[in-house]
Amino acid sequence: EEVRIPVTCSPGVDGSVFPKVFESKKFQNWANKYAEGPLTLKSIDLKNVTMFGDKVGFVTMDADVTRPDGTNVPGSIFLRGGSVAVLVVIADSDQRREYALLTKQARAPVGKADFLELPAGMVDEDGNFAGVAAKELEEEAGLVLKAEDLFDLNFHAYNRPDLIRAHDRIAREKAKAAEKAKAKEEEGETAEAAAEPKEEEKKEVEAGSGEASAGEAAATEKKEEAEKEGEKNEEEKKGGEDEDAEAKKEKEKEGDAE
Repeated sequence: EEVRIPVTCSPGVDGSVFPKVFESKKFQNWANKYAEGPLTLKSIDLKNVTMFGDKVGFVTMDADVTRPDGTNVPGSIFLRGGSVAVLVVIADSDQRREYALLTKQARAPVGKADFLELPAGMVDEDGNFAGVAAKELEEEAGLVLKAEDLFDLNFHAYNRPDLIRAHDRIAREKAKAAEKAKAKEEEGETAEAAAEPKEEEKKEVEAGSGEASAGEAAATEKKEEAEKEGEKNEEEKKGGEDEDAEAKKEKEKEGDAE
């Protein structure tokens, strides 16, 4: 159902831009919200219109808006249309750190000549966010990307099932790649560790060497004891032989005396 709403304009606003304002996508998107209710749009007063060439850039206006109970809602409105910002994350695999890419821009509203912000720009009337994002990224950061390589996070926030599945798939693929890289790195560490004997193995070898040394010492001690015992027996045997020889000599002497 078509609803006619009275529109006025402040002094200084060129009435010839009216058709362009009302036909612009930013205005249509805003006005169509009231068809869904529950707020009611009763009138519009245009305060200012900023044109970007032959296209409507910014629209400032006051609107008479009421609730279902008839009470008024503050209606100072600034229409600028959609915009896009690009979050670029640079991963440093060597340092295992991530960095966000920011640009320095001169911004009058904040009074700064080097305001840090994400690469950003306004979306055209066709709503081609990816094309605008890729263009802004190239212009402001010198990075060239294809529009199809960019992912619209707004649709993810608004629960688009197909894009959520795509986002989850990309996240899973990245997680798998990270796991493979980690496993590969761990395999390299394991190979290096295998080349060196483990601490337990070192202890076992040292203990084994100690046991072998103890065994050799015991065998040497036994050998020395056996040698000493042999020498003792030899001495005792020799002593016995000497006693027999003395006895024999004594008998011979006795025989001669007779």
